[in-house]
Amino acid sequence: MIHSLSYLRTAITVVLLFFASLGHAQEINIVFQDDPKQTEFGQVYVVLTAELAKALRQPEVSEADIKNLFKVYVGKEIPADPTFPAVAGTYRWQASQLIFIPRFDPPPGMVYTAVFNLELAYALAAFALPQGSESKVQVTFQFPELIDQPPVQLTAVYPSGDEVPANLLRIYLHFSGPMGLGNPHDHIRLLNHEGEVIESPFVEIPEGLWDANRTRLTLFLHPGRVKRGVGLNLTMGEILTPGQWVQLQIDPRWKDAMGHPAQVTNNQKWMISAPIREKIDTDQWDLEIPESGTQLPLIIRLDRSLDQALATRLIRVLRQDQELEMRTELNDDEQTLSFSPVVNWKTGDYTIVVSPKLEDQAGNTIHHLFDTQTARSASTSESTGGPIYIPFTID
Repeated sequence: MIHSLSYLRTAITVVLLFFASLGHAQEINIVFQDDPKQTEFGQVYVVLTAELAKALRQPEVSEADIKNLFKVYVGKEIPADPTFPAVAGTYRWQASQLIFIPRFDPPPGMVYTAVFNLELAYALAAFALPQGSESKVQVTFQFPELIDQPPVQLTAVYPSGDEVPANLLRIYLHFSGPMGLGNPHDHIRLLNHEGEVIESPFVEIPEGLWDANRTRLTLFLHPGRVKRGVGLNLTMGEILTPGQWVQLQIDPRWKDAMGHPAQVTNNQKWMISAPIREKIDTDQWDLEIPESGTQLPLIIRLDRSLDQALATRLIRVLRQDQELEMRTELNDDEQTLSFSPVVNWKTGDYTIVVSPKLEDQAGNTIHHLFDTQTARSASTSESTGGPIYIPFTID
């Protein structure tokens, strides 16, 4: 099952049943995802017809009904005892797909059997089961054995500096390889200056807010506690206090996609500075312009530390309205941005384009403040202002 020392990515679609209903031919598929590098690893899908899915998504169909409709068991057979427990997990709809998400990572080599109760589905939908159709649909599948790899390492934490503002909004964790499934918040704690665990500092997303490769995790400090004068800020208080320090503590038992404890010895510590409640001021940016005929970097010394993930993709360099291919780096505690071209700079006029969605570490943009302490929220999703254009010339 393993090919050329890499994961074998499979999304095996098994056409299990064809039947006639609602006046035209239909088909139901079961799909499972066994690539540990994908965020959908371990999930099992039943792809239904649009009409059947619409009927089953009605409020009259309960969660218990859905659980009885679609079950996943360990092993090659469906247990004869109907009370035998199925694999624990949750369900969600995505268009016409009913998706089962297991509570725990499937172990390598494990065999499962998925069964969809077609007869019950038609009964719940108040449709007539087509004559000659099977009462249920099932498929057996196995997750592949994985080639042993060195444990994943925590390679970077952002913000990378020693200080962060009291209204910090995001923390990023970067890993050398894909991490395992499960709730990452079970393995992460934020400690105050006395070494005590800070209660509920993050917006807890059970599956974690990962990038597509599960190598970058975004931790959102709870906006309701960051913003002044709103519910959680009033009832629970602020998360970070100026003049004190906090430490991000990561459980060394946190497992990567291979099931190994990840190497996460880096427990980042920050001193808390005053909150930042000013818009990003591009007029304060200082440009170090390279010479033509070179591949020296264009360097922008920023007015403050920016959000690491946003800064590296929301600031672009154009020449004659065409975006240039660049190697982009954010350094010096996220206060210096450099653009290195893949070909030599040419003499002429250029433009730096700054997106209105760019944010600093406190969620402020070039047009809006994240925290205005007013009844009207200055949400970071607002974009009433356009981009800012910064021209420069290479001689």
